[in-house]
Amino acid sequence: MKKFVLPAIILVATLALLAACGRDSNLHGSWEWELDSTYVYTFNSNGTGTRGGAAFGIDNFRWSTPGNGVLRLNFTSGPMFNSAFPNRQDFTYSISGNTLTIVGEETWHYTRR
Repeated sequence: MKKFVLPAIILVATLALLAACGRDSNLHGSWEWELDSTYVYTFNSNGTGTRGGAAFGIDNFRWSTPGNGVLRLNFTSGPMFNSAFPNRQDFTYSISGNTLTIVGEETWHYTRR
């Protein structure tokens, strides 16, 4: 039984590292839109998140940062989760201090809460 403990620990550690790969830890937390504090992105450390607000509805998503400044959102429910919009959207992003800039069809700036 003892000879299975070390491999089990190594397996669990490896799976934990793989689960964390592809997520920029600098994104963790909540960010509010600089023009309207009722629109907020929240990035959880487990790769889930929300965006929106009471006036806009709340989108739930899984997020990753596959590289080259790309932020990938896979919507799981909410206004963006319907046939009119693609369920996956890629944006470019950057973080400078407490400002998150997301670029898609437009450029949006968010401030860390």
